[in-house]
Amino acid sequence: MYIVFDIGGTTTRFASSIDGSAISDTKTEPTPQNLDDAITLYKKMVNDLANGQKIDGIAGGIAGPFNAEKTMLVNAPHLPQWVNKPLDQKFQTIADCPIFLENDTAVAGLGEAARGAGHGYKIVAYLAVGTGIGGSRIVAGRIDANSIGFEPGHMVVAKDQTLEQEISGTTIMQIYHKKASELEDPAYWHEFEQELAVGLNNITVMWSPDIIVLGGGVILQAQVNIDRVSLLLYKVLKIYPKLPRVVKATLGDHSGIEGSLVYLKQKLGS
Repeated sequence: MYIVFDIGGTTTRFASSIDGSAISDTKTEPTPQNLDDAITLYKKMVNDLANGQKIDGIAGGIAGPFNAEKTMLVNAPHLPQWVNKPLDQKFQTIADCPIFLENDTAVAGLGEAARGAGHGYKIVAYLAVGTGIGGSRIVAGRIDANSIGFEPGHMVVAKDQTLEQEISGTTIMQIYHKKASELEDPAYWHEFEQELAVGLNNITVMWSPDIIVLGGGVILQAQVNIDRVSLLLYKVLKIYPKLPRVVKATLGDHSGIEGSLVYLKQKLGS
């Protein structure tokens, strides 16, 4: 029995796998801002999923960059009360088994590279546009080496504004007082796609991916035209004779837990 999780700034998913290859059952709850409340909730979710069976390992992603040892978050705009707390020790109280922590979009990117839209490509760039914006670089089926983590949402794209400040779900809510899925203004979405193409240009020249996979709630639930984003990227990016494919994520809300299962098996060496 294996347990995996995906903890975002808004929603938490825990899932079980009997054989380590496929997800068996999933539970979803709002993410508590208070860390101790979260640990109490997660213990119950794990116990319910395990249903008395022995747990061989737990792994998952949490929203925010980690320290090099993957023991604590060094920043977390959407989980500020979790920052600089001993997450490794807190999570170890959930179950008596090996537990591995990673950034949430790192494991989501791994999921899309191994089992989703990026399958079959050597270098996959993953960008998730949701409450915030995160992303990761996956090379040969593994999360690429890094010293602190990947935070493409914090690239500066215009007038000292980051990509996250320009087009995230939080920004849309602040400006329009609507969720991205509820916003039907075509003029806004054209502007959104232009801003996104600028971000993808930066990702391409820095990461040189074979394919860019776009996920997150804003991409998957709102009126984002991926073909138009690709065309805009083609107009912006002039340095390369060939551009990476730009595609929508195919695992939906399960990118993170699918990637966490791949990551867990890698960490356990099985």
